[in-house]
Amino acid sequence: MMSVEEHGRRRWRMVAAASLVHALHAAAVYLAPATLLSPMRADLGLSVSEIALPLVVYRLVNAVLLVPAGAVLDRSRPDVILRASVVAAAVLGLALPFCSNLPQLLVLQSLFAVTKLFGGLTAMLLLISRSFGDRPGMGTATSVLLAGYSFAGFLAPTLVGSLCAVFGWRVASGAMSVLFLVVGVPLTMVFLRDLPPLPLGEDEAAPSATAATTSASASNGSLTTGGDRRNRASGGDITRRGGGAAKAIEGIEGTSPASVSIDRLTRPDSTGSLVSTTSAAPGNGTVTASGESAVDPPEATDAPDAGRLLTPAYLALLTVVASLSFSMHVVLDHLLVFLREDFGGGGLHLDVAARYLSALNLGALFTKLAVGPLADRYDKGLLMAAFGVLGCIASVFLFDWMGGALVLTSSTTQVAAFVGLYAVAYAGVFSLSTAALQDFGATGLGLRCNLNLVALFASGSVGSYVAGTLRTQFGTYVWAFVAAGSSWVGVVGAALAYAAAQRVAAGRGGYQKLPAGASQEDGRTR
Repeated sequence: MMSVEEHGRRRWRMVAAASLVHALHAAAVYLAPATLLSPMRADLGLSVSEIALPLVVYRLVNAVLLVPAGAVLDRSRPDVILRASVVAAAVLGLALPFCSNLPQLLVLQSLFAVTKLFGGLTAMLLLISRSFGDRPGMGTATSVLLAGYSFAGFLAPTLVGSLCAVFGWRVASGAMSVLFLVVGVPLTMVFLRDLPPLPLGEDEAAPSATAATTSASASNGSLTTGGDRRNRASGGDITRRGGGAAKAIEGIEGTSPASVSIDRLTRPDSTGSLVSTTSAAPGNGTVTASGESAVDPPEATDAPDAGRLLTPAYLALLTVVASLSFSMHVVLDHLLVFLREDFGGGGLHLDVAARYLSALNLGALFTKLAVGPLADRYDKGLLMAAFGVLGCIASVFLFDWMGGALVLTSSTTQVAAFVGLYAVAYAGVFSLSTAALQDFGATGLGLRCNLNLVALFASGSVGSYVAGTLRTQFGTYVWAFVAAGSSWVGVVGAALAYAAAQRVAAGRGGYQKLPAGASQEDGRTR
């Protein structure tokens, strides 16, 4: 039997390999094509609206197949599907340099989207979470995995832009695919394999149980083992039979109010789906491995909105995500084209223009790391509104007023100011809108996550397409960037509506995650 130390080393080797593979995969199938839009357009004789279509299709495929792909991953071996998808993506990537028309690009980008759905973040998270089992460290592992994409977003545009400036877009895109094939595929085959969790030993179980009990007590919850089914005043119970250690399934800000049986995550008949393992607890009761339940007293019931998916607060949050995505994908898809072709009348060299996109992604990375502590202490809705105002301010730097007309700036200083402020604004709202999902509890969390992603992909597709169409119709990006800046008004309004809806729900005695230092009495903040 594998030792605990060796199992731990293999777990973290898997996490490191997954982070690198995730970065290489994204660079080959999305970041490189997005960086090379302008030279590809010039070489293939396409309009701006036409060259943007492959990325629009990429997001639409993600939006349409997101839920079915998740169901397939839940009901099969994610490691096998992941390896097959990574190999398929690496081989398909070699075809990108040979594309000579728009239909070929559309088909290829659609296939790229499928490989990302089945061989991307979701499959890796399922594989890694299984290897950790009841042990702590999954939060750190998730951060490491997500950091891979962020660093790819920082490095890939500069690398691809420099290669394109010297060798052309075909060599640049081919180089990224070869790198993925040579590095990413072997890493996947060697390290990204199913690693069943080891049972916790007594020396590990005691601290874990103690820590979990302390955490649950802090949020008025309880953890039980075996036949211990004592009712608690409030909060959710998570029960595991067989004398094993029980572990709270935690969100960003603490334990969830729904009750989850850990055994169901590892039983052979389990789907492994978050949605299938959570259940609405009308009285914040306990669900055990045998399907028995115990209901707490009526006074511990959840919010009036508990069990409802589309609550006013969640609808406001979806509006925040959709408005952000519209603006975000106008900028991420078209900023390079603007800088390469329109900026200052003649445009910048691609390698120089790509540095602005790299700087934007780097600023977003550091912002995402810094937002976490803020989300723990302050109202997320008000924070999103504040970042939304910053997004409005950032958008102003893209424009000048000349001769009584609104024109795009030709100042590198203003573009740099836009990049810096926009990175903070979009990353702040993106991180907070993701963290806010935990405020609704674990019941329906998987479905809400999917709906958020559908809104993200669908609205982003619309934004990118509209920007390309406006650029083709008017010969300038002025109105495209006006639309992107205006969508921040929607972010601010929806964020304030979210904050208000959460306060109304709290005033009705509803469930609300509270920032550190706030009172839980009657569900209201002080």
